[in-house]
Amino acid sequence: MKRAMGLERRDLFSTPLFQVRHPRPAALNAALLRRIGRLQHTDPGLHRSNVKGWHSDDRFFALRDPAVQTLRRFLLDQFVAAYRQLAPDFSSARASLRLIGWANVLPRGGYNELHDHPRSTFSGCYYVQGTNKKAVDLAGTLELRDPRGSIHMSAPPGFPYDSRVILSPPPGTAIFFPSWLLHMVHPHEEPEDRVSIAFNLMFTGKRIA
Repeated sequence: MKRAMGLERRDLFSTPLFQVRHPRPAALNAALLRRIGRLQHTDPGLHRSNVKGWHSDDRFFALRDPAVQTLRRFLLDQFVAAYRQLAPDFSSARASLRLIGWANVLPRGGYNELHDHPRSTFSGCYYVQGTNKKAVDLAGTLELRDPRGSIHMSAPPGFPYDSRVILSPPPGTAIFFPSWLLHMVHPHEEPEDRVSIAFNLMFTGKRIA
């Protein structure tokens, strides 16, 4: 086969996903678990996308707790570094981020329905405990859906795309993705609770604190 002369390639409408692991997660996660456990005794929780699970209100990062504030700083720093890959001229001195978050606790059989995060720019999750250790099935995994609604119209041989991405990050990992990306958590089947901290990031126009 002759090589096409002057052939150029452009990948259109890509969707970024960033993943980063905290350098010392064990002590941080233990402290976060203790704080979340105390919250469950005082906060009845909310029902949003969660089924059979506990969902705190979205003021988690307002807590004056050393572990919570350590995580907050880590997420802001890592997101700024990630965003600069998309926009190299971005300066955190000229723009600010508002970070809001909430704790999620899924017992065995708990899951999160398919949803997105309106009125946000990027969303994500930090994993504290109980992700799928075997990674041989969908139990407790995060599913991200392909946002292109007509992607299933054609699937020629060797088609390199899939309609979903399945993730099961280990505890201590944070992920970031655009807030419009539909996602869900499959029913958790481990005996240990699946504990995570979900969050939204929005630009506010003020300097980052």
